[in-house]
Amino acid sequence: MNIHDISRRTHISLENLRKLERLGVLKLDEETPIAAPLRLHLARNQRMTVAQILTLIEEPEIVEELGKYAERARAQISALGDVKATAAPRSVTAEIVEASKGNPDACRIIADWLKEVLPSEPVPYHWVAVRLLAPLNEFLREMNAPLINLALLKVRGLPEFAGWWRSVPKSGRNTIIFKRQLDL
Repeated sequence: MNIHDISRRTHISLENLRKLERLGVLKLDEETPIAAPLRLHLARNQRMTVAQILTLIEEPEIVEELGKYAERARAQISALGDVKATAAPRSVTAEIVEASKGNPDACRIIADWLKEVLPSEPVPYHWVAVRLLAPLNEFLREMNAPLINLALLKVRGLPEFAGWWRSVPKSGRNTIIFKRQLDL
């Protein structure tokens, strides 16, 4: 439980609780460093980033530290479904860098994988990005995360992948969604 939860449950002002904490009377459990920025992010009604989602998937105990925002975080994670079951194989994640450079063979490898795993209902960018980055270690994630947008842009440019995505207006701007193409 963090100081904000104590304040909300006991109706003691945050200012008074901080004074008690400085005096050493109030001892709180150590909080994970990502919890405070994540709470702030969720308090602003923002969607979690791919890196934040991956952190919560790997360390689910952090969700409990989010207090009143825990349910919002759980909802965003559950909307992604079973990430581990459909995570990209290493042969696909190895092509992210080359796909971002526009290499058509690398783009086809990612497109072929997407064609296998995409569900029939529309899924957002986060659904794809989390699955591409999930198998990577922390260092490789940091290196590849900035390249995901560009790699997926190049994959969407392939003629054989044209029916597998579309741009949808949402909240005043366009959002890309991916969807399995139905065979007729």
